[in-house]
Amino acid sequence: MSYLSLLPSASCSGRRIGSICNYCTPRLCIVLKAAGLATETQVEIKIISQIASSRFNLSLYQVVEANSALLGDGLAPLDFWGASSDYGNVSQLFPSLYALIKTHDPGIPWHSREVAERGISNQAHLGMIRAAKILALSAIDLLINDRVFEHAKADFLNPKDQKGS
Repeated sequence: MSYLSLLPSASCSGRRIGSICNYCTPRLCIVLKAAGLATETQVEIKIISQIASSRFNLSLYQVVEANSALLGDGLAPLDFWGASSDYGNVSQLFPSLYALIKTHDPGIPWHSREVAERGISNQAHLGMIRAAKILALSAIDLLINDRVFEHAKADFLNPKDQKGS
């Protein structure tokens, strides 16, 4: 028996993901079964795990954005990406956020050798220190300001289209 592991580089929407999206999974199963019939091969499909799409929390992002500005820099513009990842799974269970903090020059593809090599640069070190400060200030805001906490909680409990808001 042979096994096939499918981890495409792009989903049906063209966004980079690490798993088959929920939209594509049933269709892919049909294609695999048809290929099995055409080649007289027995096909058994077992979905071991699925990875959820990221869930954006605008209130948490606004807290982080404000603290970034407080430190003298704004965050880089953030286009919402609904990519699937282990973060996506966490963001379905708990209010979560992601933000992009500059650690290297623009134009370098993520998960590349170039990014890894720049990970030991002074620019990357300063970016990580800045990110830690922003997260610490944001955690303090959430702990001492009930209104901020409640907004983040409400965004999580009552999801709506927050992209580009």
